[in-house]
Amino acid sequence: DNLDGRPERKVYCITGVGRERFRKSLHVLPAVDRVRSDTVFIMFFTDMVDRGHLADVYDGYLAQYRGLIKCIESLLNLGFLAGQLWARGLGLAFYRASADYLDQHRAMLIPAPVKTRNRSDLVVEDEDI
Repeated sequence: DNLDGRPERKVYCITGVGRERFRKSLHVLPAVDRVRSDTVFIMFFTDMVDRGHLADVYDGYLAQYRGLIKCIESLLNLGFLAGQLWARGLGLAFYRASADYLDQHRAMLIPAPVKTRNRSDLVVEDEDI
């Protein structure tokens, strides 16, 4: 027990048998990737969603991807194996492409607000009076 009354943390080690099982599992053909996104589901049904909520969800999704890009970019390349660098690069490419798409196609789902002219912008000609 620790001095604060809690039990010691358990430390686990991979056994030789466990490592061999893991190695063998890496030699199985992978299943097809599945992408599940609550945001994409909501966007699929935009006709049923309040525009304000839709804009909040869309902008939050884009902010999330931009945050993930920053996180991945901040990782230093020190000591990574080739496969780890490859996975990092693929993730970065995925999030960049997704963020670019979101930037470029926002108007498909969320039209820009209509600009209204300020009353001071209106010019009245003498002929109109």
